[in-house]
Amino acid sequence: RLLPPSAAAASASAPVSVPPAADAPVDLSPLRSLQGKFDVRVGQFAYQTYRVSDAAFLATLEGGMLRVSQLSGKTWGGSLNATAFADARASRVAVNATANNVNVNALLQDVAKKDVLEGTGKVTLDVESAGRSINELKSRLQGKAALQLRDGAIKGVNLAKSLRQAKATLGMKQADERQKARQTEKTDFSELTASFVIANGVARSNDLDAKSPFFRLGGDGALDIGKGVIDYTARATVTSTTKGQDGADLAALKGLTIPVHLSGPFEAMDWRIEWSAIAAQAIKTEVGAQVKDKLREKLGLPSAASAASGSSDSAAMKDAARDKLKEKLKGIFK
Repeated sequence: RLLPPSAAAASASAPVSVPPAADAPVDLSPLRSLQGKFDVRVGQFAYQTYRVSDAAFLATLEGGMLRVSQLSGKTWGGSLNATAFADARASRVAVNATANNVNVNALLQDVAKKDVLEGTGKVTLDVESAGRSINELKSRLQGKAALQLRDGAIKGVNLAKSLRQAKATLGMKQADERQKARQTEKTDFSELTASFVIANGVARSNDLDAKSPFFRLGGDGALDIGKGVIDYTARATVTSTTKGQDGADLAALKGLTIPVHLSGPFEAMDWRIEWSAIAAQAIKTEVGAQVKDKLREKLGLPSAASAASGSSDSAAMKDAARDKLKEKLKGIFK
């Protein structure tokens, strides 16, 4: 393993103070004293928590440079294919990996010791870094990563439950209070995709797209891998509802976009729903509709609801209404 997994997983830039993570040296100097070609194939391989079957490893080592042309096997319920590079002279490493049809929770628990995401699908990683310690490698990380998952969940917050509570909250003065993420809470999704661009140890994403039975989730923000903090805003838009009281509560929010801000150390992340932004949207939408109906009333025209119910009126009636509106508007602007 060229880049040991860190117990302090990637997080993001947030205005919080976190103690520096425990560091450990990375010494690639033994590569300088070895050379050769390696072709290793193993039916079953186990190391710590890692379990791999049908494993294959092809590599060359010369002049302190290790080039791994194939690292593959069946693991995490799917398959892994990777190439890697390590240069002992510059203490530089690079990894290009694709994991297909894997259990992402098992992958993250093995590699990053994190229980934050569930689902099955594809994970890609193409990164490089240089440094003589774990923290230095993390802070200088460059590259990109992507997720394509299905039938999973984001752990720490239950957005569906929180959104069902929003209808009552909108009518009150509600502060945007922070709450601690809890492993017992989770937001289910049927599909999720996201990509990350990584520079100087910070992974940024602006294309989250997750679908659930009731809402669609987007978002943007950053995970600061070097500092171990997150600063990310997810945006949930209610798209459909269910029958019963829960469905009625969600129906009141249909079409609204609810911002949820995630921040702090990844191990103790906070989240808050920005109720003020939701209320502003709701007021704008409702007031806008009321103003339009008032204007129609002043002009002697039917309300928007009445107009919609009478959509089968003849073209002649519509023309008459349009002419009446023009005449009224002339009177207004005289």
